[in-house]
Amino acid sequence: MRPFIGCSQRRLRGRLMTILLFGCLCAAGQGSPSPVEFGAASVKLCTHPEHTALPSFIVEPDRVTIEGLQLRAILGTTSGLGMNRVAGPDWINTARYDIFATTGGSAVTRQQMYRMVEGLLEERLQMKIHREDRPLPAFVLSIAKGGLKIRRDDTPADDPNHPVHVVYEAGHGSLAGTMSMEQLIFYVGRGQGRLMKDATGLEGAYVIRLDWIPEYLPPMARRGLDTGTDAANDRLLAPPSADTGDWGLFYAMEKQLGLNVTSRTIPMENLVVDQAVRVPTPN
Repeated sequence: MRPFIGCSQRRLRGRLMTILLFGCLCAAGQGSPSPVEFGAASVKLCTHPEHTALPSFIVEPDRVTIEGLQLRAILGTTSGLGMNRVAGPDWINTARYDIFATTGGSAVTRQQMYRMVEGLLEERLQMKIHREDRPLPAFVLSIAKGGLKIRRDDTPADDPNHPVHVVYEAGHGSLAGTMSMEQLIFYVGRGQGRLMKDATGLEGAYVIRLDWIPEYLPPMARRGLDTGTDAANDRLLAPPSADTGDWGLFYAMEKQLGLNVTSRTIPMENLVVDQAVRVPTPN
């Protein structure tokens, strides 16, 4: 038998339910704190000649200073995708900006500052952006058919007692240390003209010892390397020269590390500038 519930009890339960429901709705609306806004901000076209000053992007807890950077470079930094994965009108590659903004004393994280910079650009440049996957030529790192030739090391990858040694000099390239696959890609992927993606599935840090001799590339192929052309890619993948015994970087990675690098076109996230004006609104 169900217990008898009087009218007063029903009213009390109804009020409690109303209070609980209102509290849940308020909590849902307060799931994230209000974002910090810039107290003062200046966005101007950079007018000094490009060669007279080094571009910079300096983030401090309560302010950001950007000098002489193209819009594409700024968004490549704030998005975390890099310039190669920012698309939009041609002028975003040439129009340079000086930006100074401060929160008025409120400290924020670097990622929060990046979002705030994007919001500032949306306001001053009437910018609209979105993210989408686009097919891009890339180098894909995987385990070679012959198997992995490096051992895992649980030493933290940033342990000061186990530094990473990198040598780039005439006639010789060398990389040695304990590092993750992400770090390996950072060191060997620079200057290759294409993005590099990890498909090894390897977690943790590994002991790396890699030596190669990249200077056998002929001048035309060396210039092609900067633009990611197939001719340069073929040289990187080439076995030792019959005349000199030189090792291409990717060939050396396969033989010494057991890691294979292939050239593919894969979908990758891009930031797309749908619209923006070149000249910012007055500060």
